[in-house]
Amino acid sequence: MTKPLALFSLAFALSACGGASSNPPPADQVPDAGEQPEGEVDAGEVPYQDPGIPPPDPSIVYPAPPYGTAPGDTIHEIKLYGYADFSDPNSSWRPIALSDFYDPNGNRGPDGAPLKVMLVNVSAVWCSVCKLEAASLQAKCAAAKDNGLVCYTAIFEDSVYEPATRNDVNYWASTYGITYPIVLDRTFKWGEYFDENATPMNMFIDLKTMEILDIVMGYSDRDISLLIKCYTEGVCQ
Repeated sequence: MTKPLALFSLAFALSACGGASSNPPPADQVPDAGEQPEGEVDAGEVPYQDPGIPPPDPSIVYPAPPYGTAPGDTIHEIKLYGYADFSDPNSSWRPIALSDFYDPNGNRGPDGAPLKVMLVNVSAVWCSVCKLEAASLQAKCAAAKDNGLVCYTAIFEDSVYEPATRNDVNYWASTYGITYPIVLDRTFKWGEYFDENATPMNMFIDLKTMEILDIVMGYSDRDISLLIKCYTEGVCQ
């Protein structure tokens, strides 16, 4: 996927929420034990194929290291518990991994179309700017879904700067009508990619290669809209 010429820089933001400091945990491929409520079945025991997640393809192997945290780097696997589509009553609380959307062959989208790019939004309940973005993000994601956009939100802290809970994910998804994947990030795995004081973070990932395309800290409605159009339609300003 072709990157726009200096469309946005890593640290560009018109507005951002400040917050308490938090050290990111080591990156790994296993969901945190605390993110699976006691008594919940593992995803492997759930026969239902969640909407919003392509059917598994055992022939697809996630890109090998090296991994990095900046635009141009390959992102390592991140797996967290959440919902593929909170609005669907059959959608289960299950591990959702970046590899679920990796599409090197360009055929894992609707009707065999490619999944082009993932927009990763990382937010906290205390963040007023995050709420402003969430109010319009669902519509943006729905409008660009047929053009290969996959949206994904991670909630890492609650309203008093404590690690978020499943209730916070439920609140966020129901309040903003989210139908795309939303996950719980209690240990702030996404924190290695941005400064918490610049929450929210919006990252664009090329789903053909798992290359980080852009990281935008803070929120500007116009800028996110332009980046979505750039990466899904190739119309870059």
